[in-house]
Amino acid sequence: MSGQAVTQKWTNGPWKVQTWRVVDSRGEGGIATTVICDTANNAKTRTDENQANALLISKAPEMYEMLRIALTLPGPRSIAEEVWRKRVESLLASLERGI
Repeated sequence: MSGQAVTQKWTNGPWKVQTWRVVDSRGEGGIATTVICDTANNAKTRTDENQANALLISKAPEMYEMLRIALTLPGPRSIAEEVWRKRVESLLASLERGI
């Protein structure tokens, strides 16, 4: 997987949270240009849990990039690390296929 060019199908990061929505923060002056997702579609569903979900989702581009970087590190040195590496490779492959 390392060294391969990846054509991503998602909006580039960074993303940021605006209350319960996750938005693309690359717009001019930090103004959102794309709503990535809205975790609360009405006032009754605007909860702390939905806000926490929005925060987790907003970190997806950074987490994806960190996993790609982790796979370029030397290793594995243990069976546990090999298992982790295979799971990360599988996760990234499914993301890159759009699943």
